[in-house]
Amino acid sequence: MKLCLNLSTLAHADLETQVSVCAQVGFQAVGLRLNKLEEYFAQGKNVENVRAILNAYHLLPLELNYFSDWIYKRDKAQKEVLDRFKSFSGLGKELGCPILILPTQCDGDHDDYLARENFHEICRIASEAGTQAALEFVPWSSINTIRKAWDLVRAVNHPASGLVLDSFHYFKGGSCLADLKDVPIERILLVHLADALNVDTDVATLCRNYRVPPGDGVFVFDELLAYLGATSYDGYYSLEVLNRDYQHLGPLEIAAHGKESLERILRA
Repeated sequence: MKLCLNLSTLAHADLETQVSVCAQVGFQAVGLRLNKLEEYFAQGKNVENVRAILNAYHLLPLELNYFSDWIYKRDKAQKEVLDRFKSFSGLGKELGCPILILPTQCDGDHDDYLARENFHEICRIASEAGTQAALEFVPWSSINTIRKAWDLVRAVNHPASGLVLDSFHYFKGGSCLADLKDVPIERILLVHLADALNVDTDVATLCRNYRVPPGDGVFVFDELLAYLGATSYDGYYSLEVLNRDYQHLGPLEIAAHGKESLERILRA
């Protein structure tokens, strides 16, 4: 099993602690967070320091999270988005991070033409940096299912593009297995795994505060994981658990339980 820990799971810890804990519990890769990197750089550190830490612990920087609010930008705002993405993809290249995460939430009215135009330009920039643009559909956006996300990726048809399959977004956004089967498995660049508690709140709040490791919540993973196994998906499974109560727990405890949960549900 190829296992990654998205460092948002340990959001309350500093970057060096996050990386150290990942290595201690046996993850092979990490998902880096832009906001945490910016905090680290504000302390006088740089990309070389990040790479040195990752190398010391023999961890792969797999995903750079995340580039937001880009889909429906036009005119001056569109140019600003593309300039911002050049910096984002450049950081990914410097870090040796191959997958750039692009969630679909964005201000503005849905516009298919703008979505295709902006995603095509983003894929072009990502390709120039030797990285891949991974579209992540989210339930509270206009592109809220795997079918809608795949429609965009397929329309743009750029070799540096693909999808992130996030289990929370998949289950809470109304996606179904039949739509997932329409996506060539090689275009699934990464799988994010998380469960959720049964809390009566809106889906965005649930996503950002009440995720738990797979098997600890209400989702039934059997069908989804059986399909990925049957199609020989050979990418990473990345644990991404956003939980407001984790600030009261030790990072090592969180990471160890998360890894055990991943291994248990994937073996099953």
